[in-house]
Amino acid sequence: MKLTAACRCLTRICNKSTQPSHDSNENVRQDPQTMHITDELNGIPDHLKQGVTIPGMREILKGLPKNIVKKVNKKIPRDKKTWRRKYPKNTKVNGYVNQIFIKQLTEKDGLTACQRLKLHSPNEVGVANVFVSWTLESSVEKTLDTLENYCIENKMPLNSTYFWVCDFVIKQNDVESDLEYLEQCIKSIGHTIAIIEQWQKPRILSRSYCIYELHATQQHNVKFDIAMHKEEGASFTEAMLYDFDSIATCLAEVDISKAECRKRSEQERILNIIKDGVGISECNASVIGLLREALLSIGRKELSSIDESERASSKLANNLARMLRNMGKYDEALPLFRGGVASCREKYGDQHRETLTRINNMAHILSDIGNKEVALPLYKEALAGRRETLGDRHPDTLTSISNMAVFLDEMGNQEEALPLYKEALAARRETLGD
Repeated sequence: MKLTAACRCLTRICNKSTQPSHDSNENVRQDPQTMHITDELNGIPDHLKQGVTIPGMREILKGLPKNIVKKVNKKIPRDKKTWRRKYPKNTKVNGYVNQIFIKQLTEKDGLTACQRLKLHSPNEVGVANVFVSWTLESSVEKTLDTLENYCIENKMPLNSTYFWVCDFVIKQNDVESDLEYLEQCIKSIGHTIAIIEQWQKPRILSRSYCIYELHATQQHNVKFDIAMHKEEGASFTEAMLYDFDSIATCLAEVDISKAECRKRSEQERILNIIKDGVGISECNASVIGLLREALLSIGRKELSSIDESERASSKLANNLARMLRNMGKYDEALPLFRGGVASCREKYGDQHRETLTRINNMAHILSDIGNKEVALPLYKEALAGRRETLGDRHPDTLTSISNMAVFLDEMGNQEEALPLYKEALAARRETLGD
């Protein structure tokens, strides 16, 4: 498929000034049953206004031949010299397989999957109220399971939540023309869900179209959520408690310049438009910001589910506070840090390793907001406590020594900072090597 039309849409996005990501709790939420239809819909072809329910999509899938994957694989084009397949072999009914089947039907009757379904199951098709960003390598059935679970968790009715899924909404025999309206569809629908698979290395962040969709979502301040399959969600939730940094890192690995499309020409077109518009760095930053806000929303929800007596001292509270600090959301981070220090002092005592970590973090944010006089005794307390309980060569202690040195240096007290810098350097040479 070409991007001649879609390019013009993305150009309009890129020419607008970048707006800061909105906290998902502040975004305008639209009831699927009473969604306000904006003026943007006036210029969109009727078939692109449609969405389909989960039961409706499952009904469509029932029409696929049992051997459809095998048939599609046989038709994958091969390199004339090496005779290797140009595209990976399909192992399941994914978006590519589904599209090829739907395209065959569309070439006969000129209808999209939604239009065809509406002829005999009209209640399963309606005005789209959720746009789905997903990768076509994904299992369609697993994607539907993920969306169904999302609806259940968010108390969204299955019979009136109409998903805009490219396979079922776009005319598969004229994709290029429909892509012209992709930005308008995202904006007018007002709610985007990104299906995240393999969160340790999300495939969605390596696809040009998906990054394009997320960028458009952020630019128009569209409500945004992340959805995962139950199995993925369980490991993701556990990581939020014990390996939060890895999640934040994974969701920050966005680079539109390295993203891929099945067709090289589409990849180049998207990339050129971004370069001519907001630029590579700004595009990447907008998507990273969008994902961070979604991660915060998930974290807040998980934190609220923890027993109140354990909430402030939980690792999740500390992880969220650190992320909020890194994002410059000091007003929200400060109470979490303060509550964590108080709770850990009471629960573990002043010299416990977890308590000293919270004290150190509290000193950081106080320093950030300019409250140096209150930060200094906390830095000193954390350092003294770590020296006493962990020893002078422990990594936590060395971190505190470095923190204290930097703090004193920034305060203009180089005389006290210098010996600490020297101590930290010597200890790290000794314990880690040159």
